[in-house]
Amino acid sequence: MKHVSTRQESQCQEDPREQNSFTDEMRYINRQFALSELLDDSTMLNTGAADDYLYLQFVDSMKTTPIGYSEMVQKKIRSKQFDSAAYFNNLIVSERNMDENRKIVNEIYLNHFAEPDSLLTPEDTAVLYAIALQEPLLAGDAVYSARVMLGMEPDEDGFDFRTEEHPAFTRVKMCECFIYPNPASDNFNIDYDLGDYNNLSIEVTDILGRNLIHKELDKDEYRTQINTENFPSGIYLVKIKAASETIFQSKIEIAK
Repeated sequence: MKHVSTRQESQCQEDPREQNSFTDEMRYINRQFALSELLDDSTMLNTGAADDYLYLQFVDSMKTTPIGYSEMVQKKIRSKQFDSAAYFNNLIVSERNMDENRKIVNEIYLNHFAEPDSLLTPEDTAVLYAIALQEPLLAGDAVYSARVMLGMEPDEDGFDFRTEEHPAFTRVKMCECFIYPNPASDNFNIDYDLGDYNNLSIEVTDILGRNLIHKELDKDEYRTQINTENFPSGIYLVKIKAASETIFQSKIEIAK
């Protein structure tokens, strides 16, 4: 699942400081994903809908942020324009650990992996290793890049893809949900087994985080159907909540 909303309402009851950090980083990931989706598929910026300007404003506002520059770096790397990638990477002003990790990993990649016959220095190896051992939910996807660059395997090197001890991540794993069909047109179904959770509801939001559907769920029914007949084509986020806690979220694509 890729996160598209600019709001993340997961709760971490054990430690408010950890809750605030987790929620803040999830908002960052949501913005990062939304920008990537909109840049990769420009048709979503010009659907003829009345709110197209909001998507355009969002993209424009992100272009000169660390997220925007990071997206440009990845785009230039994919097209093998390494000098341009280095230029945009130098524009990144780190505002958080995610930004710093991504900038460092990009620089090491451009200095070594993008150059033939170039080997990692012991110093760069140590830096990558320190990033590779961090929690991806809080330190960003550069953690995965560092692991790949070092050839690390979770089963062999003694770490999980994500740290399951994180309270919010552990709680999300306790429910099972399946959304189909995906892509959908006029409706989609959700099959769910939500264990011991109570006060359940489902929300559907658009890529800007606007709430389009709110519906109470009966945990004993195990299935519900969502009507999307009036939804324009695009990417939407489905959340299932227990009271105010988000226990499941997933992307649904509506294709007319």
